[in-house]
Amino acid sequence: MFEDSRVKSLLKIKYQTFQTKRVSADHPYENEFVIVRKGNLNTIYHGSPEELL
Repeated sequence: MFEDSRVKSLLKIKYQTFQTKRVSADHPYENEFVIVRKGNLNTIYHGSPEELL
């Protein structure tokens, strides 16, 4: 997250400070621009089945 300057500007918090926050699914980090919560990311594969082999 902190490698992208656009994301850094939206978070409005320094990396060291963000590390001390207890971010979870129940207790997200929020500000006026973003909500960051910890959890699983579900994705869908959009390629052809032949590419999996």
